[in-house]
Amino acid sequence: KLGGAPGRRLPLEMDAAPAAAAQHQHPAQQQPYHERQSFLNCGKHTLNSLVGEHWATTELLHEVAQKLRQEHATAAGHDTLVNPYHHWAGAWVGNWDIMVLCEALKRRQMVVTQHVVFNPAAPARLEEALAELCAALDEPATVGIILNRESRNWFLKMISGHHWYALARETEQNASTGQVRHVWYNKDSNLRTPEVVGDGFADAVAAYVRSGATTVAMQGQVRHVW
Repeated sequence: KLGGAPGRRLPLEMDAAPAAAAQHQHPAQQQPYHERQSFLNCGKHTLNSLVGEHWATTELLHEVAQKLRQEHATAAGHDTLVNPYHHWAGAWVGNWDIMVLCEALKRRQMVVTQHVVFNPAAPARLEEALAELCAALDEPATVGIILNRESRNWFLKMISGHHWYALARETEQNASTGQVRHVWYNKDSNLRTPEVVGDGFADAVAAYVRSGATTVAMQGQVRHVW
């Protein structure tokens, strides 16, 4: 389970790429920015995938985590033995809490605008939330989606349990026609390279999210916009 602030419920993860999603590379385009997995730093890789450059560092996220820890200690009247916003062994390991990711994104003028947690007892509520999400995918301000799914590696399941990754929207221009369009990529740090989600358009992203929501017991997703 991803470490979280005491008393705060975190979203569980979205399932890995469904069969209908993210299975081919987008042709004739330079690959978008992407980072490969190191230790438990999937949260850091996710942030950098969203902004398209190596911006979020361990030092920056540790600074954010320390600020959150101090705020929690002030509110609770006591400190915790270890920082609850990253792995107990130290910031270098990673395992960043969702609050760290959200606070860090504010430094890039990004904010969370929607949070969806799948409740198997209320499928209608999930569909309503997904409909709202899908309607916003083509908005100019939309940057991407952060997803959280259960780790597949048995060792990682024991020490972390979950994995963050991003679906990010990239602006691409056709070299011959000059036509500009938005293409959605799966930038999971466990992938060798970013992969186009379906046909790359918003409806494929909606199908990806909906498909994932039906294949696991619980999952969460957060949409970020400028």
